[in-house]
Amino acid sequence: MDDGIEIAAGEAARRLTVASGAVQRVGDDVVVTTIAPQTMFGPAVSGAMRLRAWRGGAPGEWQPLATLVRLPVLSAITCTERCAVAGRDLFLVAAIGPTADRAAATPLPAGFVGTSVAVPPPVDPVLYLWLHDAADVALRVTVSAR
Repeated sequence: MDDGIEIAAGEAARRLTVASGAVQRVGDDVVVTTIAPQTMFGPAVSGAMRLRAWRGGAPGEWQPLATLVRLPVLSAITCTERCAVAGRDLFLVAAIGPTADRAAATPLPAGFVGTSVAVPPPVDPVLYLWLHDAADVALRVTVSAR
């Protein structure tokens, strides 16, 4: 049987079917599956994901599913007069700021390969990170007391 769902990220798509056991039918119009985007599409995948149902060999319309965002690994944040943000994959960070106002943020250059960056201390105990994969959304990182 060809019933199932197709999940796509960018140009790559993977079809999960009932016959393969990747999808479990729990009703006439409900199927359930678990996905691991990095396993399905590779570690560099990011951006909009979409899905569509397949029934009787015919595809449905594409529907938005989620936005995949790659995350840096922050290992330490120490603050005195300035904050040192340390970690790996910091190239994923577009800017780090002391407030939710991106204009006040410290931009990281494209392709940044360093393992730490110095930024102004936060106004509240929160630093804001803007990622290249989701430039319109600020991640909030709580900084322990100085």
